[in-house]
Amino acid sequence: MIAALALSLILQSPKLPVIEKELPSLFWKNSRTLFISYAGAIQSPKLSPLKYGTPSKQHEFKFLTAGFAIPKAGATQFDLRFRVYSQSLSDNLHYGIPVATELLRLWEMDAHWLKIDHSQLYHDQIVDVYLANGGTPGGQQMFGIDHENGVEFKSNMIYIYDLSSFNDPLEECREVAHEYGHAVLPAVGGYSKPEYWANGYLGEKLYLRWLDEELRAGKVTKDDTMGATRQDLDSWVNVNINSIEKSAAEKGPHNLALKGTNAHAMAAFHGLVCYCDSIMPHKMFGRSLLLIGGEKAVDYLSGAVLASEESSWKPNFPPFLAGRLVWVPVGTKGTVIGTKVIAKSQGWDKVIAKFGMEIHQPPVSN
Repeated sequence: MIAALALSLILQSPKLPVIEKELPSLFWKNSRTLFISYAGAIQSPKLSPLKYGTPSKQHEFKFLTAGFAIPKAGATQFDLRFRVYSQSLSDNLHYGIPVATELLRLWEMDAHWLKIDHSQLYHDQIVDVYLANGGTPGGQQMFGIDHENGVEFKSNMIYIYDLSSFNDPLEECREVAHEYGHAVLPAVGGYSKPEYWANGYLGEKLYLRWLDEELRAGKVTKDDTMGATRQDLDSWVNVNINSIEKSAAEKGPHNLALKGTNAHAMAAFHGLVCYCDSIMPHKMFGRSLLLIGGEKAVDYLSGAVLASEESSWKPNFPPFLAGRLVWVPVGTKGTVIGTKVIAKSQGWDKVIAKFGMEIHQPPVSN
């Protein structure tokens, strides 16, 4: 298989027993992702680029699960997208395979729905994950410099520390989603709390809700969510997303918290993005993220408007917003059909949320 050949060339390792599994695609007729896990130590242990622990030093990682994906429709070759390193065979089997599986699912949803892939600035679009036995419990994502076979390159890397504390399925699923959000979602930042960049916590909210929805639809299983159940994810979404989404819908472009830098400000940004994720078609929502155009949360207001102006669409309001006064991105030339417009501001219209309403955009002239 192409993927197995590619992996052997990348690792320059002798043949080792492997666990190989193709994951049925969520969207395409043919399988689009697979993982290959080495059931033995790779020939040359991987040194962590980052020094950590006490004393602080680079650590050896001897085991690997590699995640491959077909990056676009019509392509036939699998490309390496993840390398998940572990320090023992048991860690590779217990953590490495589930982490690679969740990441491949998140990659697939990003690629299909949002048209987002890993940045080409970093090592052939590979995200390296280090599952560490030591370090302070928690995770970390960083962009840094790595070396392999005497070659220096920029690396997009994730660290999960102290695997002995990584033992709650929902927390495991959340942590992986958080760090992957840092690795791939647009970098909006400047916050004093809970952390500088907002894309990690945004990753939690978007990815866990998507996984919850796919669990409900029967398209994924607990094997794709680190063992987290639908009940786990339902509860998490209800607690962490619904209230901030409702607030964002009702305040729209007049949410002054978007200009702040504290935890409340970050929550306002997350609520706005999650609200647009709910009401917009996936492709339009992906465009809204790409059109932010900067690192300030308030810039997302115009990004959503620009994305809305590209085509006509029907908002898909969550049930808890039905009949409420909410703001929707319409643009300067768009027209709301099927409900009453109460006010207009900054390309957003305040309307009564109704299922079946439409935002009509005039054809784009050439």
